[in-house]
Amino acid sequence: MTAFARYAAKMLPGGYSPIPQHPTSGKPLVKWLDLRTTAMTRDKIELFARNQPEASLAVICGHKGLISPDIDVDDPDIIAAVWKALPQPSVTRRGRRGYAAFYYDPTGAIGERNFAPPGGKPIVEIKAKTPITIPPSIHRKTGQPYVWLTEATLFNTQVEDLVEITSEDIVRLEEALAPWCPIKSVYVPPPLTSFESVNDKRMQRYAEAALARAVGTLATMRGGRREGVRDKARSLGKFVHGRFLSEAQVEAELLAVCRVNGALAKHKLPRLRETIRDGLAYAKSDPLPVLPDRPVPYRYGSPVKAGRRPLRAVMQETRSQPSWR
Repeated sequence: MTAFARYAAKMLPGGYSPIPQHPTSGKPLVKWLDLRTTAMTRDKIELFARNQPEASLAVICGHKGLISPDIDVDDPDIIAAVWKALPQPSVTRRGRRGYAAFYYDPTGAIGERNFAPPGGKPIVEIKAKTPITIPPSIHRKTGQPYVWLTEATLFNTQVEDLVEITSEDIVRLEEALAPWCPIKSVYVPPPLTSFESVNDKRMQRYAEAALARAVGTLATMRGGRREGVRDKARSLGKFVHGRFLSEAQVEAELLAVCRVNGALAKHKLPRLRETIRDGLAYAKSDPLPVLPDRPVPYRYGSPVKAGRRPLRAVMQETRSQPSWR
């Protein structure tokens, strides 16, 4: 038997939510969004293990407060910075490179977070809503098994007995990784009392036009639709955080177009709603665009522009021409 068949049922008493993964692609073999709140039953695990005995094993972060910072580099300076910022974990595991630690968040306030250098891949991922592979699963690229680096594992430790982690620890981690991943300044929109000024009206119309363009693009997509929804939500997030569009308005429009392009039938409502909200949250630091000044319309009596003649002069010349009837 492989990892899932051997160990998944044993994780339930510890408060964990195990899921099966494809042994070569690493993708979950079940719909797992609901498993963040309710774990698979022992009967379902045993039935799945009989039908898919080759499945590897993962655990869902976010279930009952499980949090896992995943360090995806072997740079000793980065690893030292991470361990200096975070509490010393009691459970860790290693895959192809780096480490993954397992903590307990009793508040549920910590969310997904990636720390990546400019233009690069994430070097540390805070997993708070997604699955993470655990031993003794086989790594799909190296062909070697994941290994526990501590005597305590998720098989013999209750989730509540893991070392606690807080939002303040994540802030310290962000500061510690600043030499590699510069801290992104947070855009704070100016207070808006109304949409009476011309600039505010223009920005609102600009935001509504951006939403319409996003919907039009998604309506014609046939591949990568969920990723497209996430990208469009990210592009619209600055208008939501700037209060020119409401989150409910954006979510309703994007879900409506997902019914048109078939994404809703494939990915289901909860997953798409989560995708939209993640995209909007990702854009919380994005500033609003700077709209260019509008060109002054040419009117009778306005200054003469280069290469153009006043309308009055043209009319006078026309009237002064002889009539050849």
